Amino acid sequence: MKSKTKLTGRVIFRGDPGYEAARKNWDPHTDRFPKVFVFAQRTKDVSNAIRWARENNVPIRPRSGRHALEVNLSQVNGGIVIDVSDLNSIKLDKKNGTVVVGTGNRVGRIANTLAKQGFIAPFGDSPTVGIGGITLGGGIGPLQRTIGLISDNLLEVEMVDAKGKVLRANKNHNADLFWASRGGGGGNFGV
Repeated sequence: MKSKTKLTGRVIFRGDPGYEAARKNWDPHTDRFPKVFVFAQRTKDVSNAIRWARENNVPIRPRSGRHALEVNLSQVNGGIVIDVSDLNSIKLDKKNGTVVVGTGNRVGRIANTLAKQGFIAPFGDSPTVGIGGITLGGGIGPLQRTIGLISDNLLEVEMVDAKGKVLRANKNHNADLFWASRGGGGGNFGV
């Protein structure tokens, strides 16, 4: 495939070592064969993957926790899977009571990390779900009556749009995108 954009991050094409391991999802009945997996190491890798896919007319599937219940939700035959699971930093600001998490984290890891520091956060009932997907879907969980949904506690998102542009959204900047990212858009506006 000819493209002016180069894939970056950890890139695994069909036939490469690690391809079968990359195909594994939580649901063992997901049997799709993507053309390529991009395991993003930074936001720019996500941007490059989206641009590459657009230039080559390849369908895109984002993936975080590999917990998709629908067959085509996180994999696609002949497409590109942009896996953000390596974007898993957790930075707690104890003074302000806020945390910045990479979208590659699973909720159990975040909950355990925060609990060790004396903090809690709203999460779903499965520790293996990726934080990105559950947040963009609203984030229903057992603590919602006490501290709200995950989306109620979201302060800002960094997202790559369908053209590969990196955006920040909060209540003051890209406010419509921020609203949609708090459960109003089902995760349909970017990666």
